[in-house]
Amino acid sequence: MHSSGPSPVLYVSYFYGAILLVGGIAGIWLGAVLGDKLGEMDKSVFARIPAFAFIMTVPFFLLGILSDSLMVVFVTFMLIQALSFVMFGRLISTFQHVVDPNMRATASAIALFINILVGIGLGNSLIGLLSDFLSQRFGEEALRYSIASGVIFYLITAVLCLRAARYLESDWQNLD
Repeated sequence: MHSSGPSPVLYVSYFYGAILLVGGIAGIWLGAVLGDKLGEMDKSVFARIPAFAFIMTVPFFLLGILSDSLMVVFVTFMLIQALSFVMFGRLISTFQHVVDPNMRATASAIALFINILVGIGLGNSLIGLLSDFLSQRFGEEALRYSIASGVIFYLITAVLCLRAARYLESDWQNLD
């Protein structure tokens, strides 16, 4: 069997890899810098920064999902990745500061478990079920609309972060 060049899957992996690498590094860095600059005076920013990042993600997410332009998709998804990852460095750090020392590893593990299992595992299944449900009405566009409906979870997360922000100052413990 003769191949005429790199497969399209290779190019898709470069495309997606660039989004994850550049967007992910930028988001984690941005979250750390903002948290370091603003968090010393007010611990609630450790939850408010991710909340606002998630809210800012929504228009980019909708633009990227609904666009037919590869360049628009690339740029918007890189921004989505960055804004979504703003929370990661601060999430684990915040858990370390609001639980007793003997519960720090467990709290971090539970947070990551919920994020990965529920967020990625259950989220993908729900999007698939919604796509199946919408396919009669929207045909090939059903998956696109199902994915776009996922912005509701960014908004729910933002609301939960804003609610948690009210308690961070009083719950904050200095690390031993």
